[in-house]
Amino acid sequence: MRALLTGGAGFVGQWLARSLLRRGDAVDLAGLGDAFAGPPILSADERGATRWFAADVRDGDALDAAIEASKPDVVFHLAGVSFPPDADRTPTAAYDVNVLGAVRLLSSVARRRAAGTGNGQGRRRVEAGLGVRQERVIRVKFTRSAVCRLSHRDQTLSDYSRSRRADS
Repeated sequence: MRALLTGGAGFVGQWLARSLLRRGDAVDLAGLGDAFAGPPILSADERGATRWFAADVRDGDALDAAIEASKPDVVFHLAGVSFPPDADRTPTAAYDVNVLGAVRLLSSVARRRAAGTGNGQGRRRVEAGLGVRQERVIRVKFTRSAVCRLSHRDQTLSDYSRSRRADS
C-alpha cells in the first residue's frame, strides 16, 4: 500500500510513518517547505525510505501536485494548526488550514477519483486526524459521485475545536 501523509513532518505524522514503514508500506510525506524539517523522530534510514513533497494545505495546486506524484492508496490528513493558543490567536488562519485545507484535500482526491486517475487500484481512502487531544479520527468515504460522508462526535467549543470541526 502507498500512503500519503499530510503533516508528515509533524509529531503524529512521523510516528504514523514509522508504523507504516515497519508494516512494509510505501510512505510519502507532505508538509511545509522544500525539505523535511520536523522534530527528529524518524531515523535517517526511515527518512530515506520516504518521499517528501512540499505541499501547504492552503495551496490547492501544491496538494494536487503531491497527490498526482504520490498516487496514494490512502491519504492520512494530519496537517493542521494543532496548538490551541495559536488557533485562538489567529482563528482565521486556523480555519483556513484546518477546515479549508481538508476541503481542498478532499476536493483534489474527489476530482481524481471522478476522472479515474490515481493509482489505478480502485478506491482510495482519506483518514483525517483531527487532533490527538480530541482522540478521534474522522472517517471519510467517497461514493461514486464523489460525495463524502463524515462521521464524528465533537462537542467542544474553543476556537481551536470549532476550526477542526467539519460541520462548523
